[in-house]
Amino acid sequence: MKIALSAIGLFFLTVWSVNAQVVWLNPKPIGADLNDVVFADSLHGVIIGKYGTILYTEDAGEQWEIVLTGAESGFNNLQYIDGRYYTSNGSLFSSSNGRTWEMIYFDQLYSVNTFRFVDHLHGYGLFNSNTGAKFGETIDGGYTWRLSDWMQSPPGVNSRMRFTSAGIGYFSDGKAVYKTVDSCQTWNLIRDFSAGNRGIIITALSDNKLIVGIRSILPETYGYVVLTNDGGVTFDTVYQGDQYPTAIDFFDGRHGLIALNKVYSYADTTVRELVLQTEDGGKTWAYNYMPNLGNFNGLNYVKKGEAYIVGDLGRICKSTDDGKSWSLYWPVNYDIYLYMIYLGNKKLIRYNVNNFGFKLEKTYDEGKTWKELPCPHSDFFPKFSDSLYGCEAYRYAAGDSVGTNYTLDGGLSWHTNRAKFKLKAVTDFNVVSPGIIFLTQPDNSFVYSENNGQSWIRQPIPFTNGILQPLSVDSLLYIYKDVIFDSILRCQIFTWLSVDRGISWKLMGAVDMIGLYRIKMIRTNSKGDIFLMLHADIWKDMFNDKLYFSHDYGSTWVVTDSIQDVTGFEAIDLNDKGVGRVMSFDYLKLEDLRIHTTTDWGHTWKDEEFVLPSIFCSMVIAEDGSTILGGQFGFLIKVYGPDGPYGFIDMKTQNDVIVFPNPTSDIVTFRLDSPAPASVDFTLSDLQGRIVMRFTDLLKKGDKEARINMATLSSGIYFYRLEFNNTAKTGKLLIGR
Repeated sequence: MKIALSAIGLFFLTVWSVNAQVVWLNPKPIGADLNDVVFADSLHGVIIGKYGTILYTEDAGEQWEIVLTGAESGFNNLQYIDGRYYTSNGSLFSSSNGRTWEMIYFDQLYSVNTFRFVDHLHGYGLFNSNTGAKFGETIDGGYTWRLSDWMQSPPGVNSRMRFTSAGIGYFSDGKAVYKTVDSCQTWNLIRDFSAGNRGIIITALSDNKLIVGIRSILPETYGYVVLTNDGGVTFDTVYQGDQYPTAIDFFDGRHGLIALNKVYSYADTTVRELVLQTEDGGKTWAYNYMPNLGNFNGLNYVKKGEAYIVGDLGRICKSTDDGKSWSLYWPVNYDIYLYMIYLGNKKLIRYNVNNFGFKLEKTYDEGKTWKELPCPHSDFFPKFSDSLYGCEAYRYAAGDSVGTNYTLDGGLSWHTNRAKFKLKAVTDFNVVSPGIIFLTQPDNSFVYSENNGQSWIRQPIPFTNGILQPLSVDSLLYIYKDVIFDSILRCQIFTWLSVDRGISWKLMGAVDMIGLYRIKMIRTNSKGDIFLMLHADIWKDMFNDKLYFSHDYGSTWVVTDSIQDVTGFEAIDLNDKGVGRVMSFDYLKLEDLRIHTTTDWGHTWKDEEFVLPSIFCSMVIAEDGSTILGGQFGFLIKVYGPDGPYGFIDMKTQNDVIVFPNPTSDIVTFRLDSPAPASVDFTLSDLQGRIVMRFTDLLKKGDKEARINMATLSSGIYFYRLEFNNTAKTGKLLIGR
């Protein structure tokens, strides 16, 4: 199977937090967890997943196109009926072909939890809000809904709904199964499965025939499947074992498949996962085992012989023999941005790893397009002193020689030098100027080269097991940690400064701390600012990770170890203006990352209220003060804020026009991402095409930004149009209160 990009499709952009802003610097990535799959026929199908992922195929899954949705929140429900696809991520979307999608329902108060249509007009759904849940019925294809109260306990995230005909259906809130015969007006409890169980999935084959899959966690994790033919009066157990069901699908009333998962490690190749197959409506089941492919999330039994399973990490599996055997597709661009460096003037280098090896790439437009570079691989990532010169150094020949790969043209071509020079090890290396390379040693020395590694000089130093941090060709910092074993286990961090390339050293300062820490990351700038990130090696329930910031070459330090709801740090960066940023997390809530900023050398930190999923692992500060983040699955984003690029706001670029905040409750700013035009005419229309606001000469000559008060307009979806320089720019604006 192959992946291609489809630039078709427009979505309302949902961000991770209310004040957050995401500007995608790359196409929507592949490799995110996939949640469901459905085919309209044997050729055309759609897959949905986390972080706004939608894939489309028209050749039975041989090639998959990425639909560029612009959405960040994941899609969790998918259905095809009467010539239309439906999916939801809090809002409801519809498509006639799987490639172009329309948001047909959005509400500030009630978000879509789950839904099911019985034809292209008539459907049912469950809607969540802060005050409770409501059921809904639509008769116009999902554009409007009539809501009724749900009187039971709040439904869980794994709620499922299945309808067999208009008005008759089943619903599971993750704990119990209910049935309605009056279009969701009333629900009758069929069976409570909550005791010792973690989740429920359901599939209804007729008004009275229902299959329920349950994951039990007491006394240990296992699963079972039950079947009722009398509307829930009695249930028969058709499967019970150490694997739990995650997806059920039938292509008619007799032929069905169930995908099951097992609690295990992805690396355990001895695990055989289970797919159950029936040809008699669930009375008997054949057991088919397959290799360890990770968690299964979605299943579609298209027709006799043909089925698809999707799961975590972008896995897509296809069977052509009714689930007896499966072929696996692993996404080719399952990238992880391990290392990034910002070179200025929108140039960025990134070092990736994927299932095919390592990859080095460069962008000249801040991530919109990338050029793959030759990738000389050693134990370290290549480092750059400017946009043209970069190098990497490594030991080889059993430590008797040093190799250097260097580039003079920004990575387009690489040259190699090898010099006879004995090294015990290389713990780190740095480049501060073209041709000048420093290698940190684990003993009482460091080595450097002034000629791209053709020859090396060893410089003894009076300390060991530290990190050498060059500030310039001659000015060096050496930071090391010493553990003190006394009545209280503690450690000290010392900072030494040399201005003559290591010939003499001056102790700048030392800092004591209780507990055992290791230096995880160091950032410095040319003005003597030092930014340290320390990880707690032990007793993480007692000690948090720490940040140390110095504005005077390490003479004095400001320590940060008590940011609210933060116990650990993932990445740091520091620019020449003294702006420091840190990506943080809570050891108890590893799924969330946050960004914090200091502009006074660590004395105070501003929580930017930007909540990220835990897929990001690298961070750089761009020259305009904004932050660029890279991580798993090829994710690359840039973030902004309320006061411009130094903070974080909800800012979206639509067709060369930046609109923020969007959604808005009152004031919205329109900023042109192009040379300032002579004049701009502005119109705003509602969904019916009626013009609700109009300005002539919105911007004065030379201006690129205008603020408009939308407080007089009702909540809803609007479309703006900006006309200038004989062109028109259009986009979507959401107003919500």
